[in-house]
Amino acid sequence: MAKDSEKEFEELEDDMIVLYNEATDKDEKFYVLEIMDYKDKQFVILQPAEHLDDIDDNELLIYELGDEDDEENFLIPIEDEKLLQEVFDKFMHEAEEYEKALKESMQNPGGCSGCEGCSDSGDCGGCSGCCND
Repeated sequence: MAKDSEKEFEELEDDMIVLYNEATDKDEKFYVLEIMDYKDKQFVILQPAEHLDDIDDNELLIYELGDEDDEENFLIPIEDEKLLQEVFDKFMHEAEEYEKALKESMQNPGGCSGCEGCSDSGDCGGCSGCCND
């Protein structure tokens, strides 16, 4: 990726991006774990896709998403420690809820919690309020 002529944010797949690191003069791959709304802003949670010397293996990066048309300010570092912690806490809560729902769906292989639109076979056919929506 050309450093000056192309975006510093290049989408590889739905769940991976490449960021150019000026300090190392290298492109670095990150998994996009989540893009979430919080306090009328959007944030992205990233995890390195490979070992990076300046980032711990279990460390997450959190940025505010800026305007797509403004390539230089697309990923905005969060300076407010309180806001950063709030975004991280929300992400962790959502991850815990996802794991809980996943565990419950494994206990109920039909995947349906028995909502009103379900047939006797446990197939809801996409009814509202069901886990199969």
